[in-house]
Amino acid sequence: NVAILESLGEGVVAIDPMMTVTYINKIAADFLGVEKEILLGKSFALSKQPQCHQLIHEAQSKGEVATAVLVTDKKPKRYLDAIAVPRGEAGAIMVLQDKTSLHKIIDLGRDLIANTSHELKTPITIIRGFAETLHDHPELSREVTQEITTMMVANCQRMDTLVKNLLALAAVEEGLPLARLQECDLVDLIEQAKLSIQAIHPTAKIEIAPKGEEPFVLMADSDLFLQAIINLLDNAVKYSKPPAEVTIILERGPHEITLHVRDKGVGMPAEALDHIFERFYAVDKTRSRSLGGSGLGLSIVERIVEKHQGKISVKSIQDEGTTFTLTFPI
Repeated sequence: NVAILESLGEGVVAIDPMMTVTYINKIAADFLGVEKEILLGKSFALSKQPQCHQLIHEAQSKGEVATAVLVTDKKPKRYLDAIAVPRGEAGAIMVLQDKTSLHKIIDLGRDLIANTSHELKTPITIIRGFAETLHDHPELSREVTQEITTMMVANCQRMDTLVKNLLALAAVEEGLPLARLQECDLVDLIEQAKLSIQAIHPTAKIEIAPKGEEPFVLMADSDLFLQAIINLLDNAVKYSKPPAEVTIILERGPHEITLHVRDKGVGMPAEALDHIFERFYAVDKTRSRSLGGSGLGLSIVERIVEKHQGKISVKSIQDEGTTFTLTFPI
């Protein structure tokens, strides 16, 4: 029985009427952030989890099952579904289920709605203000009218970018069907991405530097992979002083292909690197908005890389440049 309890994915704690821990499995101890040996045979109060203590007391005093969602105050923070079952004179049993991933998804959805609403509100307000100006003042000169309509178009493009990136993010989250995977020549895909970026930023200098003559072929979804490279190049060019200089280095090892996207742009402070792949995160929000950024581009890149069982990392020095490194198994 003990072996079965130890192999469960749920935490199990048995407590006598005096709140002494008579049994605790390893996963419960991990959830609570304590060592088994510290609690076993000791007061449950040593767990320093007052929510759990209160839940067990409630189950024992009422003689009925008590449930609650508990948030541990020890790192990493966990959301636990806790069920306390009274056992009369034998005490109580508490079962803990880790629901952290579910709560993260809920929080992510809530943040996504809030951030999207905020990002859409500003351009909509600007467009509405300009539209009312044009409506109320038909006597405005042609030059002023053209300046206003140019700003209206720019804000429409900003909303269009946001919506397209949200759709791209949703498409990535749906999964990666095996039927869409095919052998892709990464040099060809990077060339396509380069042409797309130079069509928008004609002065950008983008160099592709494959190391070695071996083919850089990867089983991938070509559309998603192309999107990831375009996003990285677009980010590198936007945050570089013109003419932007970007180098893409390809390396092939015995078990992986590595791709480095290196720019000589403005770089990022060290404290930003832990947040750079978060949705709607911007190192410089004012600059990001002025450049038409949605704050989703790098989040999309990270998800695409993960869907291909790859890894992505970033190194950056302010005023010197940034390098994104993508590694994929072969």
